[in-house]
Amino acid sequence: MHRNELNLPPKLKGRWLVNLAVGLVLAVGVIWFAANFSYVSWDFRNNLWGPSRLLVQGQSPYRLDLLFERGNPVWLHPAIGAFFPLGWISFPLAANLWLIANAAILIAIIMLVARSKISLLLFAAVSLIVILFPPTITHIQLGQFTLLAMLLFMVAAIYSQTLPIPAIALMIAITLAKPQLGVLVIPGIILSIYRHRGARAAVALTLLTALSIFVLSIPLFIAEPQWVADFLAAIGKNPAYLQPSSYSLLPHQFGDFGFLLWLIFGLIVFVINLSLWWRHPPERAILWSLALTPLVTPYTWSWDFVLVLPLFIDMLIKAHYRRTRLFLVGGYLLFWFSAVALAMSGDIGNDQFWWIPYILWALILLAMGLEERLRLKPQPIFKP
Repeated sequence: MHRNELNLPPKLKGRWLVNLAVGLVLAVGVIWFAANFSYVSWDFRNNLWGPSRLLVQGQSPYRLDLLFERGNPVWLHPAIGAFFPLGWISFPLAANLWLIANAAILIAIIMLVARSKISLLLFAAVSLIVILFPPTITHIQLGQFTLLAMLLFMVAAIYSQTLPIPAIALMIAITLAKPQLGVLVIPGIILSIYRHRGARAAVALTLLTALSIFVLSIPLFIAEPQWVADFLAAIGKNPAYLQPSSYSLLPHQFGDFGFLLWLIFGLIVFVINLSLWWRHPPERAILWSLALTPLVTPYTWSWDFVLVLPLFIDMLIKAHYRRTRLFLVGGYLLFWFSAVALAMSGDIGNDQFWWIPYILWALILLAMGLEERLRLKPQPIFKP
């Protein structure tokens, strides 16, 4: 019998050719988009492309005033050390590539959460929820870093028992461009490594993370040995805005007592977080740990609330009952219209969106309760 040159059945060969054609079309579309679209992302320009441009020119990456009249870089140096080749290309092209990367990251996060095949309809619904989530829109507009950090955290956690320790250390080091995102996740990953791979692996992870941070610093020292002083000066110039976080809002409302409330709340959440990492597999603990982070981290903005999305979409994807999914979607739609109405109500501060992660948490916990109630509900012996 004649066999095709790919040694595949005709049906599979046809599917392979279709996938190849779709891939080529997507590749051409991505190349065209990157070369022609004009996309301006303020945070990406100020915190990554601008510093990278200065670095490849042999200047201090934290002297952004040498490039622009406005802007103050505050992301820590691991991101600059990891992505400094962006400085060799033009800003429009770099910004477009960053936008494409964030779109791919969103898809990767959904697939990591699903961890198995899901229906096309459910994938489309989840994708719409993720893309139209107001903090996601703001994140994309600004060219922020949180989605990339979230993906790295998830990969490091989910594959923590099989990935080489140096690879996990490098991923954690890159996320430390915004260390406030890892206040719960990083201790959790270290604890999980200790639990599953032993104390020696946990110590090695800690030491190799420090070594990775040093390696990522080398390009900055080569460009300008005094970059640390410029970085500290940039941090000092960063405006002290009121943020949508318990660390910022509680002291603002209640003074020193508010700080004490945040400290107690933060310690409780930290203990709960470590308990989750100790009792549950890392692929589950990471979702809870990410979602808890916006509640207590000392420094956060509304676009960082994307950290709650993996737990929310996990609940939506893996719900056993249609009623639970309808509840989650309905609750999300009410939240979405409320958030959009608030955003369009006038010139309001970012702190006014502090309630977003708490609403998502309420929907998640209520959905869990609904799932349990439906599971325990007696089923009729005879169905009509």
